[in-house]
Amino acid sequence: MPSTGYEGETFEIIKMAKKHGIKTLMLIDNWDNLCSKTILTQKPDFMTVWGEQTKEHAIRIQKMDNEKVIALGTPRFIQYFKAQKVKPASPYKFKYALFAGNALAFDEISTLKELDKLVEKYVKDLTIIYRPHPWRHPRKCADTFFDYDFKHVKLDLQAREYYKRDLGDNYSPPLDYYPKLLANMQFMICPLSTMLIEGRIFKKRVFALTYDDNIHFTNPKNAYKYYEHFKGIDRIKGLTIIDDFSKLGKLFKNDNQSIKKNSINIDLDYFITEQTQFYPKRIEQLVDKILNGVCEQD
Repeated sequence: MPSTGYEGETFEIIKMAKKHGIKTLMLIDNWDNLCSKTILTQKPDFMTVWGEQTKEHAIRIQKMDNEKVIALGTPRFIQYFKAQKVKPASPYKFKYALFAGNALAFDEISTLKELDKLVEKYVKDLTIIYRPHPWRHPRKCADTFFDYDFKHVKLDLQAREYYKRDLGDNYSPPLDYYPKLLANMQFMICPLSTMLIEGRIFKKRVFALTYDDNIHFTNPKNAYKYYEHFKGIDRIKGLTIIDDFSKLGKLFKNDNQSIKKNSINIDLDYFITEQTQFYPKRIEQLVDKILNGVCEQD
């Protein structure tokens, strides 16, 4: 059962499976599903997670047994490892950095306006591509990109299909666009979200915003302080924490080394195992072990 860790039908299925003696395997979908959604009212026999961090969440928070939790990654990222071997064509004909917005309420427009000024000052040949989160929460501030005349900031091509449109809860952007966007960016700017992990998978420099916008309670400063899955991201090589709005200039100073340096040693296995690239084979092997009653932690 692929799961986000809180849908009711999942727990009903596990309950019925236990009643009939059927083994269950829960495939945890996302980074924060085990630490920010709910406590599992029915526990599966086995569970796969992103990496060692999420395995620790499964054991400590959800009270799963160590040997029942397997770090397998996520199938959504398989394409990223493939794109490292054969780089896909860029969706843009110019040099760009990606601003990957997050779902939590945050004043992204003010940051974009400041970045526009900084690009004009330091690197006029760079464009900031703004990609709002597809399922962003309502904001309590100015929040319409088209209300401003940006000089160096453009709305992402794919985002134009969903930004400020009510496409329903079942909408999901086509995933084949992500490798093209991430593989060809110069670097990423990101309020805290899964995108910072995705950017580092491509060995790109990531600047994580962790400052207070003085408007929303769920601003990046509070998210960084209180959200369990963001603990330890400062250990990721190639990721720089920007903890104050006034420090945004760090992205462009020092002779633009932050832009040119796009090949950095990656240190992500704690958060997302490299076994992700072998997900289909690993999940097949795991199911065989479960069916044969020989499933043990590798």
